[in-house]
Amino acid sequence: MALIDIKMPKMNGIELYNEIRKINDKVKVCFITAFEMQKDGHFSSIAKLNDKDKPAIIRKPIEVDELVKKLKAIIPNS
Repeated sequence: MALIDIKMPKMNGIELYNEIRKINDKVKVCFITAFEMQKDGHFSSIAKLNDKDKPAIIRKPIEVDELVKKLKAIIPNS
């Protein structure tokens, strides 16, 4: 499981996702962001991802307990 922030200093989350997919296409991915994705254009980038199970998106800020709960829902049996 990879938890990837959308906005990062040298490579954005979409670019990192694409690099991960080149190495292993079975890794579950969940994006996390504090930004409004429709305004930033990232929502359309994620919607275009050619992936059979689209990555989940979690909004920040989020409490640790709530984050764990959401991640467990995404990756059952963990």
